[in-house]
Amino acid sequence: MEATKAARRMFGKRGVDVSLADIRVMHGVCHVRGVLSALKGKEVEDLRAAVEQVATFLKKRPDIREVAVDAVYRSLT
Repeated sequence: MEATKAARRMFGKRGVDVSLADIRVMHGVCHVRGVLSALKGKEVEDLRAAVEQVATFLKKRPDIREVAVDAVYRSLT
């Protein structure tokens, strides 16, 4: 449960809106499914790069060993 909350916080810090996504951590694997977009008011140049950066940070946590992203990237424009 704590790893799932940490993943949601990390995406928010990087300006990625995960309100339409399902994020779960089971057996050390973080699953991200759904729709990802940039938060309103945050300037995110490359959404895919931001998600990859978050995945890299999450893999450094001791309770997450892999991140699987199966999501649609939606831009605000």
